[in-house]
Amino acid sequence: MGVAPRTEAQIGELRHALDAALRELGTAHFVVPVPAHPVVARVVRDAARSSRTPTELAARHGTSARHVQRVVLQETGLPFGRWRARARLNPAIARLRAGESFEQVARAVGYSSRSGLAKALAREVDDATLAALRGTERSD
Repeated sequence: MGVAPRTEAQIGELRHALDAALRELGTAHFVVPVPAHPVVARVVRDAARSSRTPTELAARHGTSARHVQRVVLQETGLPFGRWRARARLNPAIARLRAGESFEQVARAVGYSSRSGLAKALAREVDDATLAALRGTERSD
């Protein structure tokens, strides 16, 4: 990974650049389309806010996890796990940009730990964005 900003001036410059870049993308960092299939749409909406497994979520809606996974991939182009990660990361990125700590954000968006959130971010964003988000964090 790249070098993180160290001084307040560097952090400020990076925040400004990150804000400008993200504004160009709109409010969400990732496009997270919701499948048109009505039952699967309800499952994925729950999945974005829940720590339940795909099997548990699907069962609550009277379908199978495999069916949900097939429909999500077919209709969104993303595997279920990646769809879920991106759906959680959109609000996480917004909260991190606002200065909340990784620990607070992780709990708020459905990750069990700070490291889980950090790993998800590392898989989905580029090094510069990740460094910028780490630079905006305040300690608990």
